[in-house]
Amino acid sequence: MAYTLWRYTIFLFIWFRTTESKEAIYCKGTNWKAGYVDSTVAANRSIIMRNTFTGCTHVIGNVEITYQQDTSIDFSFMNDIEDVSGYVLVTQSYIPYIPLPKLTVIRGEELFKESTALYVSYNYNQTSSDAAIAERTVGLLELRLVSLKEITTGGVLIFENSELCHAPSIDWTDIVVDTSTDIEVTYPLIQCDDCDSNCTEGCWGSGPEMCQILTKNVCNSSCENRCFGPGADQCCDANCIGGCTGSGPDQCLLCRNALNGDSCVETCPGKLVLDEGKCKEQCRPEWANINGVCEKSISCLGVDFTTKNTVVSGDNIATYKNCRVVKHNVIIDRESFHGDPFFGTIPLMSYGELFALENVEIIKGYLKVFGVDQSGVINLKFLRNLKEVHGDELEGEESIIISGSKSLKTLSLSSLKSVKRGDVQITNNVNLCLAKEDKWTAILLDYQTQKISISSNELRVNCEAQGYKCDKECYRYGGCWDVGADNCYECESFKLEGEEGSRCVNSCNTSRGEYHSSNKTCGLCDKQCDGTCTGPSSSECLSCRNFKDGDKCKEECPEYKYPDADKVCRPCHKDCVLGCTGESHIKGEGGCDDCYVTKIDHDQNKREIRECLPRTASCSEHFYEIKAIAEARICRECNSICLNCSGPSSDDCVSCITTSVDGKCVEKCDSNQGAFNGKCIQCHEQCSSGCTGPTAKDCKACAKAQVDFNGGIFECVRSCPKDLAIGVCVDG
Repeated sequence: MAYTLWRYTIFLFIWFRTTESKEAIYCKGTNWKAGYVDSTVAANRSIIMRNTFTGCTHVIGNVEITYQQDTSIDFSFMNDIEDVSGYVLVTQSYIPYIPLPKLTVIRGEELFKESTALYVSYNYNQTSSDAAIAERTVGLLELRLVSLKEITTGGVLIFENSELCHAPSIDWTDIVVDTSTDIEVTYPLIQCDDCDSNCTEGCWGSGPEMCQILTKNVCNSSCENRCFGPGADQCCDANCIGGCTGSGPDQCLLCRNALNGDSCVETCPGKLVLDEGKCKEQCRPEWANINGVCEKSISCLGVDFTTKNTVVSGDNIATYKNCRVVKHNVIIDRESFHGDPFFGTIPLMSYGELFALENVEIIKGYLKVFGVDQSGVINLKFLRNLKEVHGDELEGEESIIISGSKSLKTLSLSSLKSVKRGDVQITNNVNLCLAKEDKWTAILLDYQTQKISISSNELRVNCEAQGYKCDKECYRYGGCWDVGADNCYECESFKLEGEEGSRCVNSCNTSRGEYHSSNKTCGLCDKQCDGTCTGPSSSECLSCRNFKDGDKCKEECPEYKYPDADKVCRPCHKDCVLGCTGESHIKGEGGCDDCYVTKIDHDQNKREIRECLPRTASCSEHFYEIKAIAEARICRECNSICLNCSGPSSDDCVSCITTSVDGKCVEKCDSNQGAFNGKCIQCHEQCSSGCTGPTAKDCKACAKAQVDFNGGIFECVRSCPKDLAIGVCVDG
């Protein structure tokens, strides 16, 4: 009954969470701490909280409800919060309950007072009258954190809340991941009602909907994360946090790291980037890709003539590290490498140091590369992520000037997509190839007013003689940035998006594991596909490289499934634990890896058989129970003379298969005794060699004489009677 109720309760919780789920909305938390503030500041904070948390589901930072003593304020604007990356602080406030009904996870990436993830204290009117306290009209009455399933880092401190009921009933060890941290929850000063009768564990408040649902302490020992039931096949995926509705990565309540499509993953695959918990093709505007994670663009000053920075040099190159947006200009010239020949005030810089610019995506002003004749500076690959030049500042009329640089062979500005203002001048670079105008007309925001000047660079015939020509897969009128199919500005046929970047191809080649994803674009099949597919996910493979689990291809079957002859993952028998190698419920090859309850029996050849029984099963007759590790149990065979027993020896019999006349278990009855209903009885005096009952008709053989009747029935007698009317008497 308790198990059924537990399953029903968690079903209601799962139904509520899944039917009420919405798009994740991220917001920044607060950092007020717990210092005293007056009513004016507290009122301003409530306004800030309303503006910040309305509609928010994921808080980056902390949730702090401090000194909110105006009982007329409605805090329902916090109802959607599910995930808090920092801590939750509730103190000196008169709210009747914490307004976070959907809060599932407190990650504790920042802790209150260095150790606490959930801190709730002094939430009652400390100056109110005894009557007001008795009527429970002011202060925190119930936590009502009914969805809270995990505190990843940090402890719990709940104290000095004189009217708070039910908090001590919660099993906090099920919620707190590191139970070695402090968990302190004090009892209220008032008499509280019991939890609802439907609550088998603790409760968050009054009513059956406030029951705590355990997701860790009830799990099978094979579960490394949380679970949605006590079975070995009811473990949550490792990429889930705060629980799940099923065992797959697409059934998590929340993702531990990232959501890719409908599944939680450890990292975003391929070229996808992590943006606010989701894997996406690119970051939002003003956000930058930093090692696969979208972060708010970091800006740097650049060359600003109001300062001493006149060129990019050894004196300032470090300021460009991790910079995404340059507020002013990027100027690289001879002085960048050789220093100031007159005053020696500009430190020398090597070519390798220029890669501090490799994350720059936007230059607000202009880009100038002038007079560079430095060994190794044959391209501008250190600006390979540059996407936009805005031209908010110009040199003359130009926003891009690349001129007089003898060492340049190619531009390699493969990410450049837009020049919003200003002209482009690429001149007098005597060794520069592949700089032709074709691609620039598409890059300029207004090619009719913005001018392009490309001249006095290396001749095309000389470039081609040196091998500098666009790949045959590049669009003939689009040009390229460098040699190779991965440096085309546009593709003649198709663009293949892969983990190592994009390149142009003549078709989507299914034999190479490619698929046609959209107009003129190919994608790579998932690594688990055996060649062909219709899309990027493992559920879109036409066949699997390794194993098929449901509609997905996988490297191996999940722990609770086994591969059949066709490499399809099949569920283990329901009584298996820790996986299986086949459909049988017998422990061993072709069956379960382990059991909840193991019955050790023997076959007709006396070989040992270990049979897995249901989790709730009791040992059958002739078997006794042994407690194993965790919740496992073993049923072993009793001694051969025992019907039921408490151990392996004949002295452990609780009941007998055969009981002697003096009440002991025996293997067989004495010579002139017979077993009747499991008990030895004395045979009739005319019996010989035992009997099956107490009368002379139950003898197996007769000691002296027997009277035979039809049908093989006989009766033993002392001697044959002289006047026998029925039957034939045989004298022994």
